[in-house]
Amino acid sequence: MRNWDMPAIVRSQSTELGAMAGEAAARYRARVDAVLAQRTRLRGEEPLGDLFGGLPPDHPLMIADPRRRLTLTSRQSRNMSSRTT
Repeated sequence: MRNWDMPAIVRSQSTELGAMAGEAAARYRARVDAVLAQRTRLRGEEPLGDLFGGLPPDHPLMIADPRRRLTLTSRQSRNMSSRTT
């Protein structure tokens, strides 16, 4: 449906909703900018470059596999054995 085919009340509501969405987006953008400014004040400038560039290819951070089979830690296995007794 084209805008000029809509009744006047629908057009005005559509325009109002568009304006409200624009205001909400502007408020959100201002909040994000404020958080980034605060983070910069507290932590300093973000480092340039690749944070992981100096790591060897076989470093655990570089070979993480999200589809790996999960294994229980010793703490988890102790908790599991205490539940069964």
